[in-house]
Amino acid sequence: MSILPDSNNYLFYVFKSGGVFLYILLVCSVIFVAVTGERLYFYFRNKFNYDSALRRFSILLSEDKFNEINAMLDSSDKIQLLCARAILMRKTSPKDEIEDAVQAVMERVLLQFEKRVFILGILAVISPFIGLAGTVVGIMRAFADIAVSSSAGAAVVAGGVSEALIATAAGLLVAIPASAFFNYFRAKIKSLRSELGVFCAELIELVVRIERGDKPIDVLEIS
Repeated sequence: MSILPDSNNYLFYVFKSGGVFLYILLVCSVIFVAVTGERLYFYFRNKFNYDSALRRFSILLSEDKFNEINAMLDSSDKIQLLCARAILMRKTSPKDEIEDAVQAVMERVLLQFEKRVFILGILAVISPFIGLAGTVVGIMRAFADIAVSSSAGAAVVAGGVSEALIATAAGLLVAIPASAFFNYFRAKIKSLRSELGVFCAELIELVVRIERGDKPIDVLEIS
């Protein structure tokens, strides 16, 4: 019969009961925390106000203040501005050439946001199976102990099975938040792709208008 230890030794009891699979899941949980923390920090650091930036570019471009534009681009660490730099460097080129050039830069920017997100998807998929494997091995061990035990009451069976299920519970505790954050980041990337695409299209239109001598209009009216 399994005897539940006191609270001081419970953590040791849990890992001993879960076996090697629980240590694998512990490594998975550390990876989950590290990746999620790094991605949240990266997204927070690169939070970007597209409308404000577009209005700022509109004012500076209409006044031919290219030194201020370069200073703004050099002083900012927002990776979205790499797209703006690519557009402004080719402001005298035909519109289709600017669009082709900035598309490649956009993809590089988006790759930075997608970086390491796939790891969360992998953890969300494999963690329940690792936990299940630990449970199966634990149940096999529990029934093997029952086979050689002189007493095979319900308490013996229940104790062995409850210990085996620790691995499944641990697997779910890793998989559920990993799946949630994976889907959260995927949704953010999808939203970012749309916002960045609109920003680049409007900035290209703004640059083209100014280069051909038109007065810049309100950026929110650019189609």
